[in-house]
Amino acid sequence: MWLFTEQGFFSVTVYPEDESLYQMRARERADLEQLIEASGVEAEIIDTPRGDYGYRILIPKMKMMGLVNFLTGSIDYRNFKSAVGASPTQKHKVPAYMKIWGHMRQLQDDERSRPKAAAKPRKKSE
Repeated sequence: MWLFTEQGFFSVTVYPEDESLYQMRARERADLEQLIEASGVEAEIIDTPRGDYGYRILIPKMKMMGLVNFLTGSIDYRNFKSAVGASPTQKHKVPAYMKIWGHMRQLQDDERSRPKAAAKPRKKSE
């Protein structure tokens, strides 16, 4: 699962070596540092220079639920892109986020422009 938050961009998956853990990965170490500081989650940042993501933390599944609760509970903005743009530590990500937003908007527009499939006739009840 990808998470775009005020603390940074993260990818969350089950940790392959221990399925009782999630790994929360980041492209920038500062994102995990900011998340740990803001949430109070106890985790050690692991440097993975050869990995797809350069940094990760390992979190037990139950603690991940608390972390997700923290992230949703800390939403105090009406527009995510504006909130990120106002953050000194995150504003450099706005151009990348806008590209992703644009691609997803295009998917929506494409879906809306496709002809609607004809509804299947219902069988008459006897």
